Amino acid sequence: MAKDLRPFSVVDNSGFRRLVNTLEPKYAIPSRPYFSPTVLKSAVLEWGLDNNQGIAVVTDNARNMDVAVREAGLSPHINSTATAVLATKQGMLNLPAHKLIMDLVTRWNSSLDMLERYLEQQQAIAATLLSAEVRRNAREIDTLEPADITDAEDMHVIEQSMAQCDEDSSTIAQMERAILKDFTDRYQGEQNKFLQESTALDPWFRSLHQLNDSQREDVFDRLKLKATQMQNQVHI
Repeated sequence: MAKDLRPFSVVDNSGFRRLVNTLEPKYAIPSRPYFSPTVLKSAVLEWGLDNNQGIAVVTDNARNMDVAVREAGLSPHINSTATAVLATKQGMLNLPAHKLIMDLVTRWNSSLDMLERYLEQQQAIAATLLSAEVRRNAREIDTLEPADITDAEDMHVIEQSMAQCDEDSSTIAQMERAILKDFTDRYQGEQNKFLQESTALDPWFRSLHQLNDSQREDVFDRLKLKATQMQNQVHI
């Protein structure tokens, strides 16, 4: 469940229970209520978390998720740049502070609602897209190009292949050091730390397999320190 980010309710699914029973008939599958008071609490202790540390919740822009975060008292609630700029433009143009609507297959008549809302907010949308702040952030989309992602994966493989071994001749060892230094110089210091911390916050990659134990521990220590500093700033 943790690996695939599945909900606790999966233990009650007939297909899952049948699979587990086929693999090991004697195994008693824990009930759904078992995980919240037991497994989650043990995970909190393992991570060394307590009520004094900061809490972060990542949601999409769905209304129900937004309301849930606010009712839970988790603040400050930070909106995306484009959403904040749109709200500002709506106020300047004396337009209703309505959110944009997306066309959803599961929502009846959402196509009509989406088009009506767009026509209502057309001026604010155009002003938002012309905002220097939004345009500056839009340039970062280039880093999501498939070629850049592929290059990043290849670089990690190359770095691993540059590890020196006793069988390397002096010439080969010298070339490996030169290539590795070139890669290291491109991604080092604060930029490299930022990339490591961002990766650690991703549930899919937080294990940080590319780092050794000492480096991995250093990354999570930095994250804990930053979370504590943010929590102190909120209290102030």
